[in-house]
Amino acid sequence: MHKLITIGGVKASLTKQIMEDTKFNAKKIAKEITEEVKEVFTYLNELRDSGVTNMFGATPYLVNEFGFDKRNASNYLILWMQSYKNEKDV
Repeated sequence: MHKLITIGGVKASLTKQIMEDTKFNAKKIAKEITEEVKEVFTYLNELRDSGVTNMFGATPYLVNEFGFDKRNASNYLILWMQSYKNEKDV
């Protein structure tokens, strides 16, 4: 059962408003995540091209560059490596 509220003489579903707010926030969060992934991937590509490190040792570079904790940095590195595997599979 949805609780109805009256705003300016118009009944509106509180649940509907919450869903719309959540949908907007989800889109905003997804956009921010997408931008962050692009930025991290660009950095990893540049790091790879520089030859400064073997990419299996790139986690500390992500920690230093982006301030990620070690686990998140490792997850980004795994995602980046997986993206190359997926490109070769196509």
